[in-house]
Amino acid sequence: MADKMDNTAIENEDKSQKSQISPSSERVSLAVFDIDGTVIKGQSPAIMVFSLFKKGLIPVRRAITSGLWGVGYKLGLFQDTVKVREGIFKTFRGMSSDQIDAIIGDVYYENISPRVREKAMEKIRWHQSRGDIVVFISASFEMMTRLMVEETSVHGQSSTKMVVKNGSYTGEIDGKPVEGEEKVKRLRAYADKNFGEGNWKVSYSYADHGTDIPILSMAEHPVAVNPKHKLEVAAQQMGWEIQHW
Repeated sequence: MADKMDNTAIENEDKSQKSQISPSSERVSLAVFDIDGTVIKGQSPAIMVFSLFKKGLIPVRRAITSGLWGVGYKLGLFQDTVKVREGIFKTFRGMSSDQIDAIIGDVYYENISPRVREKAMEKIRWHQSRGDIVVFISASFEMMTRLMVEETSVHGQSSTKMVVKNGSYTGEIDGKPVEGEEKVKRLRAYADKNFGEGNWKVSYSYADHGTDIPILSMAEHPVAVNPKHKLEVAAQQMGWEIQHW
């Protein structure tokens, strides 16, 4: 396992899904999806904490703190997710990263996967049928986002990665959470790496939160999905499409 990497490193070299598209006069069309609150119902960190609490793997205090954060984030009261994300992994000290990944995998299939919205899957399949490259750009934990990539057969992802050292998670985020302007940076880096600089465009972008305004602004067709108040106001002002899934 590698030590903490430069925060500009590109996540997601997803197996055979990595594309080998040569330069072309026709740019690759991307459809970009946020995950928490958009593709799935709810916030995956809060869902994960509740699930781990029921399994006896997270103490009551941590569960309550994370639950309050989830409510506050949904209401747009909190923006910073670093402390809550790092706090979750600090409770795993002493366990190997393989053990934790296996536990989180169980949580994903038991409690995250069933929350994938039917409408989100319809949109993903529609984009795939028209030849768009579907990418998840999300603040969700990377180990869960990779599982979603495999399950939905989308092209790839870039998401929040935790530092692994000597076979264990340190409890620190590798770089920054993938939210706000960081989503824009990660998407550009991902697309440049996979398709070549200048060979791609964002045709559609789907997201639900005010912090997603930067990545929605990249798209020819930005779509605010079940938008929180800040995003709803911005979408109305800018004439963006609003959908309710």
